[in-house]
Amino acid sequence: MIAVSPEKRLYIHAIRGDPISTVVEAELRECTAGIIDPLAEDFHIGRSALLARIIEDGAHVELVKRSVRLYADGKVSMWKAAMLAGVSFYEMMDEIKRQGIPLQYGVEDFESDVKTLRKFKSGI
Repeated sequence: MIAVSPEKRLYIHAIRGDPISTVVEAELRECTAGIIDPLAEDFHIGRSALLARIIEDGAHVELVKRSVRLYADGKVSMWKAAMLAGVSFYEMMDEIKRQGIPLQYGVEDFESDVKTLRKFKSGI
């Protein structure tokens, strides 16, 4: 459903077909809303499916940004940042390197790695 608000913005209700979906209402500027239908046609999908894809992709990007920021602030380890972002350790390492954030490898990280290596060595 699309309805024009007094501020010349569009309300778009996105409903996905799977049983665990949630109805989302978003207010978009006309210039943004105007690209939804052409993009949906280009991808041969419906408006709702396109909006869901855009939101999911954007949410993933924001999770990665937040996780990188937490890592850069020293609040989480690289492993934890990767886990929070839903990416592999190596993907997080690449993103941190791409952004020029210095590696944070403290004594606790080193001791944890040594402990892990000893476990692997004793198992061999």
